[in-house]
Amino acid sequence: MATPPPGDERRRTNSTAPPSDGVEDERDVRVTMQFLRPDAPTQSVVEPTFGHRFERVVKIGGTGPGSLSAATFGDFFSAHEVTVLNGRTALGPEAAAGPGHGWDLEEHGFTFVARPGSSPGPSGSPGGFDFPPHAQQERGAADREFGPLVLDSVLRATGARRAFWLSHQRRTDETTPAGGMTNQQGPALGFCHTDYGPAFEQQLRTVLVRRFGVARAEATSCGIVLMNLWAPVCNPAFRHPLALLDGSTVDLSADAIPYILDPGLDTAYAYGTSSSRHPRPAAERVPQAAKDAPALSPCHRARHRWVFLPDMREDEAVLFKQYDFRREQQQQQQQGKQGKQGKQQGGGGGGGVAKARVRATFHVAFEDPFHDGDEEKPGRQSIECRVLLMFDEEEELAPGTSTGWQSAKL
Repeated sequence: MATPPPGDERRRTNSTAPPSDGVEDERDVRVTMQFLRPDAPTQSVVEPTFGHRFERVVKIGGTGPGSLSAATFGDFFSAHEVTVLNGRTALGPEAAAGPGHGWDLEEHGFTFVARPGSSPGPSGSPGGFDFPPHAQQERGAADREFGPLVLDSVLRATGARRAFWLSHQRRTDETTPAGGMTNQQGPALGFCHTDYGPAFEQQLRTVLVRRFGVARAEATSCGIVLMNLWAPVCNPAFRHPLALLDGSTVDLSADAIPYILDPGLDTAYAYGTSSSRHPRPAAERVPQAAKDAPALSPCHRARHRWVFLPDMREDEAVLFKQYDFRREQQQQQQQGKQGKQGKQQGGGGGGGVAKARVRATFHVAFEDPFHDGDEEKPGRQSIECRVLLMFDEEEELAPGTSTGWQSAKL
């Protein structure tokens, strides 16, 4: 893992201890975030579309015994103050000047790239794409014109063999004419999360066959990764930027809690299941985030390192893993754990921690107070895009290697 010089501990972690010499970077932010409690109530949930049962998951929304409500909020969530580091400078001057400001997709779970279509490319390459204001957006135009630019960018950044466009969503801080804010406009969830988890693998492989026409033998043997590309549009993200949890500071087996959303909870992606607008069979439609199966949310840990890009520009984007299903990742993480245990016990390491790669990237929008009081700074407008990647055929799993979250049963 790339780290700053020795002694700069606060750049490595989000320790709750206050810095001894004040704020180290003027754009580092101390904020309060909501985290699922490790002892949050769990239940057995049957997903209504496919009938899959998931054990020991936290259910968000709905009614009935064990449900989240205003009265039980403290049983589910706890607030913690964390530092969100300036991702432009957090890894030091040399990394800051390099690609992605030093953040690596495999090592950290995310990287920063040029936003696709933010400027016309050279002759023979894809041209630019101009986003209209939120109220004038046309979903079809973004799918037809921006989608191919995203796929090209993600393929170049990841080395994947094929990429498939799943969906996109625009969000904004702007209010409705009545003064309210819908989930389609505002951030969908107010706590740290991924939108997908290991229990989505079977459904995604089915979608490759039924929606995109991939041969079944190829769809069941290839490596797959569900990726997000997030970017500001129309103006920089002065307000409510996106914070990302550095996956190299996360132990997914110990830090992640599976959660599922009630089917009636609006996250602005309901269009994907509307039979009038998208008359696809369930096996062909885009998997509904945290509804068709559990997604993951992190516990709070002092060792976690949160990162954001201050005033992220319209020509910048962040590419991050929703979930990496590749078996190679599972074997590498297994070897990494064995290596860590070997070192702790004085052994040779058996492959070492360095072989482990990040599987998921937790993220959440937060309030950056830097521009508070500056009424000339507009609210955030952004786009999020979900892409399914195919990699080369994988080898069989090593004996004893885990294939996913134990409580996620398909």
